[in-house]
Amino acid sequence: MDQYVQSGFYEGINIKTLISKAFQSLALQILNEVEGLNIQFDYYFIGGGAAFQIFDALTLKNKILFGQMAQTEDYENAGVRQWG
Repeated sequence: MDQYVQSGFYEGINIKTLISKAFQSLALQILNEVEGLNIQFDYYFIGGGAAFQIFDALTLKNKILFGQMAQTEDYENAGVRQWG
């Protein structure tokens, strides 16, 4: 599925609009979950392989976009500092 989302085409059919709607729906679900916590966070870290797809649709203040490997790289850095 990744290849179709990345290219925006499936069997020669342009599915970019469909992909956009799917990611907007995902962003709305995430917003509902975050707002349901009733906690105001200082920063919102948005990361993962497709984070850039939902980043603009998330209407959170102080949001920061991280790449796909940011979480594992940062965990490694924290481990090196902690036990190194």
